[in-house]
Amino acid sequence: MWFRHEWMNGKIPSHVKYFMATLIISAGGTLNTFNSPLAQAVSNSEPIQTGVFRSTIDDSEDDDEFGTQEAEPQLREPVGLSDQNTTPAARAGARGPVIYGAADNESARSNVAAAPNQTGNDSTYEEEPFAPTGFRLGTFNGSASLEQAIGHSSNLRGAPDGNSGAFTQTDVALGLISDWSRHQLRSSLTGSYLKPFDKNELEEPNLYADVALRLDLADGYTATSTAYYNYATQSFTSDTIVPGAIDTPAIETYGGNLELQRADRKLQLTLRGSLDRTVYGDADLGGGVVQSQSDQNNNLYQLTARAGYETSPAFTPFIEGTLGWQVHDEAIDRNGNRRDSEIVELRGGVEIDLGEKLTGEFSAGYVTEEFDDPLLASLEGVTLDAELEWSPERDTIIRFIAGTDLNGSISANENGSLIYNAGVEFERQINSRLGINGFATYTYNDNIDQDTTWEFGIGGEYWLNRHMAITSDLEYLVFENNIPADGFDELSARMGILLQR
Repeated sequence: MWFRHEWMNGKIPSHVKYFMATLIISAGGTLNTFNSPLAQAVSNSEPIQTGVFRSTIDDSEDDDEFGTQEAEPQLREPVGLSDQNTTPAARAGARGPVIYGAADNESARSNVAAAPNQTGNDSTYEEEPFAPTGFRLGTFNGSASLEQAIGHSSNLRGAPDGNSGAFTQTDVALGLISDWSRHQLRSSLTGSYLKPFDKNELEEPNLYADVALRLDLADGYTATSTAYYNYATQSFTSDTIVPGAIDTPAIETYGGNLELQRADRKLQLTLRGSLDRTVYGDADLGGGVVQSQSDQNNNLYQLTARAGYETSPAFTPFIEGTLGWQVHDEAIDRNGNRRDSEIVELRGGVEIDLGEKLTGEFSAGYVTEEFDDPLLASLEGVTLDAELEWSPERDTIIRFIAGTDLNGSISANENGSLIYNAGVEFERQINSRLGINGFATYTYNDNIDQDTTWEFGIGGEYWLNRHMAITSDLEYLVFENNIPADGFDELSARMGILLQR
């Protein structure tokens, strides 16, 4: 009682008051929860702010010098970048910092110390300290990355007679996404260029770019329009490459789609129309002989309708139908076949949304392609498609992917084939600096040769700082069919530097 009386009457020196109050605060808890005389006395005196030095001289104009200004928010990498022509490290996805707010009330009731928090100098914790900072461009948030690697392949051409050799590879990625209160405009660009040291080997350029505009309409409806462009080269194992070609001709694909969707209620509806154009480059047969592939150039028109019903927040069964028309620039191809066709596909499946644990969808269906030429039999078969993302534990992501594609043919009186592919990918963040990833895929082509491809890979990245990482990849591919001489394998390894912003 004497001590409290002396305190309240100002007989205790101010530096003693500060020392005693600091002892209590550093012990944890809220002063008002203590019943001691000193705690009650301090609660009636001026509040003391810990951790920030305050002089008795009025220096309010210099407050910013002590870090009391607001910190600028960090930008997150825009989502939705395309994973085509990117390395495993670049496919790791957007990783943004998690900012924790003021200390919660639980710390005052438990034996866990609360994170320090001061007005104007908020404490932050970054779950992903090496996530890209991004940049601001008007009303858009953006991100960019550049990776330069050097590697070695046991089969640079990806063919039975391929030679081994070293190569360099450059990968770039750029993304922009609007920061609007309503509607959204998004664009992305990814590119890759592989150049062997041996000038007699083939270079491999790839480029993909797209832009999408989403308009938020009334009553839960959205309208989305998308345009894209893709540049790639044919593989020596492709069914549509000219026999005897000594290079890999270019393939350009571009187009767009318009989609109307309602997904804010139990009955979800989607209607989409699309146009895709494919243009094939000329094939070099050697000796100055060039073969045109213009008879393969075509437009593909498709109309898709989808209806789903949300039976619970986690499951939405759906049914989807597609009607398409493939129209070639030349009505009759080099073999005298008319390859224009009509495509009908019907499939049903389930969308899954179990939060961070499991998301995605899977479906099964049937597809038929009817050709104008009576000499070409109908191409038909069962389709299987899936895209699931599972997180069994924190910092671990596993993806299951499956798909079915129609594959054309340039052989006389052959209708083509169905290509089935399935794979699994994983990503594991070992710690804030080190991440690993890997994949395994299986592809089966039910053409006359029964092509089968297995591919495996593992990679990793180690972040030196927020803008630079060391990357490495190891991949192995096996190609087989019912002609033993056509089989081959390829082992490649590479290491590079990844820069990001």
